[in-house]
Amino acid sequence: KASDASGATIYKSLEASDIAFKTAPGSSEVKNYEVVATLASTVGDLYVKNGEAWTTVSKDDVNAALAKEDAQVRTADGATYYYTPIKHLGDAGKLGEYGIVRNHSYQVTIQNIKGFGTPVYDPKKEIDPMVPSDENTYLAASIKVLSWRVVSSKVDLDQTK
Repeated sequence: KASDASGATIYKSLEASDIAFKTAPGSSEVKNYEVVATLASTVGDLYVKNGEAWTTVSKDDVNAALAKEDAQVRTADGATYYYTPIKHLGDAGKLGEYGIVRNHSYQVTIQNIKGFGTPVYDPKKEIDPMVPSDENTYLAASIKVLSWRVVSSKVDLDQTK
């Protein structure tokens, strides 16, 4: 709400900068990689139009309405992670199949990447490894890490010339 030069009241719509995305604190309905929309802390008084009249609405009511919307899957700067257990020497399905033991070196070869991985929205938040389950999205990639090639050359270092 603002006033123009003549003193008339002007109401403006919320803008993108008025909305912030936050990870859901302890919600069982929202996965730890999803975020929900909330009002930014800089938002002032809020009004809603009922017919021809404008009435105030609380930030709590607006945040409650935003919380009813589907959670979003977003990342900060495109960061995601992929989780895989480390296979040890044990038999399949038995104790010791997975784990890390001292004095062992484990080589994990990534054969392909399918899916988005788990998005990282807040890098400071402790991550509980899980695979996102959104059947409406799909990503696949094939990555080849090529061997190093050594390029040799012979030179004489002579600064007297």
